[in-house]
Order: sequence, then C-alpha cells, then structure tokens
Amino acid sequence: MPDDWPTKGRGRRLKCTDFELTISPIAGGPSLRIVDSAAEELLAGRRQAKEEAAAAAEEGTADNSVIGDSKSKTYYPMDCELSKSVVEKNRVKFTSQEEAEKAGYKRAGNCP
Repeated sequence: MPDDWPTKGRGRRLKCTDFELTISPIAGGPSLRIVDSAAEELLAGRRQAKEEAAAAAEEGTADNSVIGDSKSKTYYPMDCELSKSVVEKNRVKFTSQEEAEKAGYKRAGNCP
C-alpha cells in the first residue's frame, strides 16, 4: 500500500487493476467503498445493450409504412399478406396511411 494515496474530495482513493478502494471520514469514522471495475464494466455493457435493444424494438414497432398499388389506387398495411401480391412495377411505398390517403389511395377492404 502506498503511503501517499491520491485524494478524492475529502477521502482517499486507491485504484488497482481490477478494483478501486475509497476511504472517506464520515461521522468521525472511516467509510469504505470498494468497486469491482470488471463488474462495473460488465454491468455498463449490459445496460447499453438493453437500451440499444429497446431502441431497436421501438423503431420496429414504429413502422407505419404501407404499400400502394398504383394501378388500383389501393394501399395495404405492411403486415397484410395481400401487400406481397402487388406487382413490382405498380408498387408504391408510403411512410404512413395518411400519406397514402393524401395521394388518393384507399385502404384495401380485405386487410385487417
């Protein structure tokens, strides 16, 4: 242990390869805090992965795009099986139902 520990606020900190020890005076006695650096990094990585997965899931559910058929002026939600039957040359992609309706398209009656 070194004789001269670096200070952090009113306490002293000893930083090693895999852990960090901080000693601070509280109410006339020592307060010890031990941090496992490897565990902290692992938890931070897990938190970030969870946030990224949640953001990706949110983006996936936010897809309101629809497929329009320029020949029949009908649009189909992306989850409607009939949208796959629209011929490629007649296929028009809209970002929302509102956009398709503004362009003069009507929702297909045989899609939920």
